[in-house]
Formats: sequence, C-alpha cells, structure tokens
Amino acid sequence: MLQATPGAPPIIDDQLCVVYQADTGAIVHIHRVTTYQGGQHPSEEAIRSRAIAHLHAFQQERVSSSLKTVLLPPEQIKLGVYYKIDVETVQPVVTDRK
Repeated sequence: MLQATPGAPPIIDDQLCVVYQADTGAIVHIHRVTTYQGGQHPSEEAIRSRAIAHLHAFQQERVSSSLKTVLLPPEQIKLGVYYKIDVETVQPVVTDRK
C-alpha cells in the first residue's frame, strides 16, 4: 500500500483502475485512486468513468472502442514489470514488452 506523507491523514483506500483492450487484454491506461481518512471515496462507476475520461484526454491516438476496466489493489501491479489482462480471468499476467 502507498505510504502517506508525514503529517497527512491515514490512507483508507487505494485502488488501480486498469483500462484494457477487451479482445487482447493489452493495458492502455492505469488510473490510481487514493482516499485519505476524512475524504470521500468515489464509487466504482465514478472511478471507471474517470479512468476512461483520462485516457481519452491524454492518449487519444491509442483509444480503442472495445475497452474494459478492472479494479485492482496496487500490490498486484509491480513497477518495471509488463502486464496484460487475461481476458478469461480478468487478472493481470506478466507479458513481454510489446
């Protein structure tokens, strides 16, 4: 889990919303949502729609019409490791960088 900045309120929730191509499982965007104590945690629907909106705003050339999302704990995705989403299990699997 994410470590809080000294003096900041404790973290009560931390999630990744992974946006991927429905047919291949290729990940096209990862959106992280961290909620601190006293903050309001957004609904799953809001997290998913915000992730798609960010993708459209910042990566327009890579946007596909067949996108899906999955919410995951950040511990399931390690930095420096390439993943795709297994379209059957809807879980991340390690892949080559392609």
